[in-house]
Formats: sequence, structure tokens, C-alpha cells
Amino acid sequence: MKLSIVTLGKNAQAVLGHHPYNVNEANKETFILIVTDDATTYQNVIGNILFNENIHGRPTYLVIDMNTFSDYAQFKGAWTYYNKIEKAQTINGIVALIQYHLIQPSLIAFDSRDLLGICSFGEYLGSIRTDKGIEELKEVNMPANVMALACGIGLANPSDSTVELMNDLDDFFKKFREDTEIKWSISSAPNNDLIIVYSYNKLKS
Repeated sequence: MKLSIVTLGKNAQAVLGHHPYNVNEANKETFILIVTDDATTYQNVIGNILFNENIHGRPTYLVIDMNTFSDYAQFKGAWTYYNKIEKAQTINGIVALIQYHLIQPSLIAFDSRDLLGICSFGEYLGSIRTDKGIEELKEVNMPANVMALACGIGLANPSDSTVELMNDLDDFFKKFREDTEIKWSISSAPNNDLIIVYSYNKLKS
């Protein structure tokens, strides 16, 4: 599997650069990540991309909307794997998780269906990334309204996946409610790295 990024709008391009849709780049083994400033503005473009690739309903794409005021129910109904974000930095965390824990083979892994299942629990996506690896988990403060999360652990030396490391991971996961959906991955990386992508709904006031 490979990753194909499509950016629609100046804000999306400011985060990831200019990535136009290339019909010759994608195939059945391609994960298409579409990042848009506003789903309403680019609704027809996105619909055409998904229709042309015949991937609607298959876990090989994700549409990220930077407009928090978009009609979530409308676009979720049109595109199964659609979510909004409140912070632009979330995009980089999602891209990194896909690149290093979905596209790249992992020692312990989740697949695209697992990841998109996590993304589908809540209306919004958030991400946290640190360069201190699993040791940083003790200091990570997750929002109280997390509904599901995918945790990617990158290790410069995969043999470091000791019992102690697994215990730290287990302690972190115990912070969440029993009904919280959790997927995790360990992969080889140039440096120790921790990426968490989570889905949530806004807390009601």
C-alpha cells in the first residue's frame, strides 16, 4: 500500500503543500488522504475523486475537513470516512501515523480498516506526537472526551520492546474507559517516536 495526498484549498496546502489529484497515481493499493479547507466548497471535486477511484465504502481513503462548521451528518452520509479537525497540527500527526504505521510494515500493526474505524467514532480528530517514545506516555494528557484512539510507537531499536515497555503501554491504556476503542502499532523508526490519533465529540456545555 502507498499513500496519495490530495490538498484542496489554501489552508490545506499551507500545511501539506500543493498536492493535486493525479488520476494515474492511485490504484487499489493506494490510501487516498484528502485534506480540504471546506467540504462544501470542494464537495463535487471530492465526490468525483471517490467515484473515479471506485473506493467509496472501502477502507482506503480519509477525508479531513478543516472547516469546523461543516455539516458533519451530511458529509458523513456522503463519504463514509469523513471527519473534521479543530487544529491544523492534527493533519501532520495523521499523515505520520499513516506513513509509519500503516504504509510501512510494522512489528505489531493495525490495518486501514482498523484506523478508519478509530476515526469513525467521533465527529472530530485530534493528534499528539512526541519524540521521546513510549516513555512520554506517562506525561501525555489525553482529553476526557476521547472515544477511540490509534497509538503508533516508533523505536530506533525494536529490540527495546521489553516487558517494561509493554507494562507502560498497558498502564496508559487503562486511563481510558473500558468502552474506548484502542489500536496500537510498533514499528522501526530512525528515532523513538510516539504518535496518537484520536476521535472525539465536543463536550456538551
